[in-house]
Parts: sequence; structure tokens; C-alpha cells
Amino acid sequence: MKSLRPKHTCLFLFLTFQSFFLSAQEEAFLYGEIELRDETRIKGKITWSAGQSLWVDLLVAEKKDNPILQHLNKEEIEKLSAEKNNTDWNFMALWKNQYPTRKLTFRTQFGNLLEIRVTGEKDATAVLKNETLIRLYINDDIEYKNQLGAEISITTENGKKTSFPWTKIERIRFYPTPKVNDNSNSKPLYGTLTTRTGYSYQGLIKWDLNEHLDDQYLDGISIDGKRSRYHFYDVKSIRPKNRGSLIQLQSEKEIYLHSKSNVTNENKGILVRNPQWGQINLRWGDFKSAIFTPYTKNSGFAYADFPIPVPLQGRVSIKDNRYLVGQIFFDLDEQWDIETLDGWGQGGGLRQVPFRLIDKIYPVSNTHSAVILRGGEKIVLGERSDVNDQNWGIMVQTNNDDFHYVPWSQLQQIEFDH
Repeated sequence: MKSLRPKHTCLFLFLTFQSFFLSAQEEAFLYGEIELRDETRIKGKITWSAGQSLWVDLLVAEKKDNPILQHLNKEEIEKLSAEKNNTDWNFMALWKNQYPTRKLTFRTQFGNLLEIRVTGEKDATAVLKNETLIRLYINDDIEYKNQLGAEISITTENGKKTSFPWTKIERIRFYPTPKVNDNSNSKPLYGTLTTRTGYSYQGLIKWDLNEHLDDQYLDGISIDGKRSRYHFYDVKSIRPKNRGSLIQLQSEKEIYLHSKSNVTNENKGILVRNPQWGQINLRWGDFKSAIFTPYTKNSGFAYADFPIPVPLQGRVSIKDNRYLVGQIFFDLDEQWDIETLDGWGQGGGLRQVPFRLIDKIYPVSNTHSAVILRGGEKIVLGERSDVNDQNWGIMVQTNNDDFHYVPWSQLQQIEFDH
């Protein structure tokens, strides 16, 4: 039987660039070259069509292929069908092509990508840093909105910003961000968020799922009824209060703002990203306070900080005291360490953790799983199929290239090799 392991042909010298080529305010920004169909090439800072502008931001799209399903036997498919009658399996597919179908989302940070090739109106091929090709597309799912098929913007070194329609683009190649790429003084928004349950998260911040630069504005209406706007670099902290927020400026002055989504419960969410534990999307109701601090160089958000992707490998322990060792296909879907494990945290917020940051996973109930990060932190996640009994199970490709399926209900623990 042919192995599904990738053939790694080369490493890229640009991944070894030293940090002195980067400056503190620029290393975290997306940078690359857009090649048009007429062979024109433009280099600069990139803003993706769904608003992503940092290496740590996620590309989210649907996978076209899931070849691991061919290693399920008829009995396993029938058993899954019987057990999963409350999930999003497409049962007609069982009769049409033997394999069930469902949403197969690919999520990875832009720092893991070598290039993206445009292959259709809403289709693309993502090329990982290890040269693996992943065919992607988007449908009407709200999570995929503008991820593919829309305009891509690029800002050149002279500060000129140009947007290109998706249909005119051949490919986008990514490169380490050079020390000087435009005339902007924008810096990533950075700080610490604390939740009402006492959890704290430090990292790059995306406020109201929009503002992510320190020279963008925090908007609200002041007590005297006037619209007030403050650059985030002038803001020291934000705390919800009544139907608005109490804002402390760097000057120590405090003001109360209300009636705009930036400072009320109409806020769409607050993202915090950290290279040690992934990202969390906090709802306004989870949020207690935010303290903003300067972004510092070598914080782990530069392109070179994202290592070459590798297949998931490890040991899968089964409840009957057996275990399997080999390449892991988690949820019959994720197979790379740069893909994410998703679940809602007990302290609030949707956690999305790259598998490369995870040491162990084990179910603690039908609805939740414990996740041990490589740094030793334990988090309990639920309400997503990655971490509850809607998980499709684990396929293990052992060293002799045999494939063994472990249903989620029989899983004791997964220990990943790194």
C-alpha cells in the first residue's frame, strides 16, 4: 500500500534569515509578491481579502480532498453512520460513493504558507513551506467569506497601495518581511486581555474583529454626546462599564465611551494571538479588561518563526490497553502540525490551537477533552467536533504503512511527537 507521507525535496534558504533583517514594527506583517496573469510582479506588504495582514492570521477554506477515507472499511463506515446520526454527515454519499461527506475546514496561519496559486473563481491551491499542495475552495459558509475569490491589496515600498481582482492574479508568493517595506509607522496592536473568570491572554490583538494596528481608532460617544476617536497607541486600557466602556489613556486621563461597537456589547469579538498557545476569540461578555503594551521585536510572530510543517506523529492509546504508533490523521481530517484544534474554553472564548503546540489530548466526557500544551498548560475544550463525541475518530498509519482506525469512543489518549 502506498504511503501518504509527503516527499520533502528541499528547504528554503529564506527561512533562515536572521532577525536583524527585520524591524520591531514590521516583522509581523504579511509580505510577498503578487504575480498577475500578464506576468507583472509586485512586491510589498499584503492585505488579504478577508482583512488578514499578519503572519499569525488564519487562512480558512474548505478542503477539496480527503483521501484518508478510502482506508475505512465497510463495517467502520456503517458503524460511523449509525453512531453519528446527529452530525453533519451526508448520508446519501454513503450510497453514491461509499464515503460520507461533511465540512472539511482547512485552517492555518499565513506564516506556514509558501504561496497560494489561483485555480478558479473561488478556488486555490495552498503550497505549504514543505511544498505540499492542498486544494481549497470556498462556498457560502459565513466562515469562508472573502477568504478566496476577492481582491488582494499590496502596499509597495513607496507607500502606494493597489488592489487586484482575484481573477487577474496567478499566484501570491510569501517572503520574510524586509526591514523597510513602506512609509507606514503602523505597529501591531499588542497587550493582555483578562476574562471575567480570571484567565489572562497576552499577544497580538484584533479588536472588534477589525482593528489590529496601533494607529487605528477606538470609536465611541462621550458623556456629552459627541463622537470621540482615539488612536490605540494613545489608549492604555479598556474596561466594560454599564452600557459602554471606561477608557484610560496613556496620559492617565479616564473617559467613558458608549454607543459604538468598539466599546459596547455590540463588539463582534476580540482576537488574541500568541505563538505559545495559538489564538482565542473572546466575546464581549467574557471580557473584563484589556491593557495595551508596545509590541516588542522577536516575539515569535515573524515569517521565519513558523517552522517547516511536518505530519502529525505520535502514540494513540486505546481503552482496551492497546496502542498504535505512527502518523496520525486526527478527526479523519487533520494531518499536519500547522492545522488547528478548535474548541470553546471553560473560561470563555473559542480556542484555536495549532497541533504543533499540543503535547497530549484525551477525552474527559462526551462533550469535552483535555488538551495539554507543550509548555505544560492544561486546557479543557468543548462544543466543537474536534473535542467531543462528534469527532470522526483517529486513523493511524503505522511504520509498516498499515492503516488502523480508532473510533473516538475507544480513544484513551493521544501523545504527539515533536
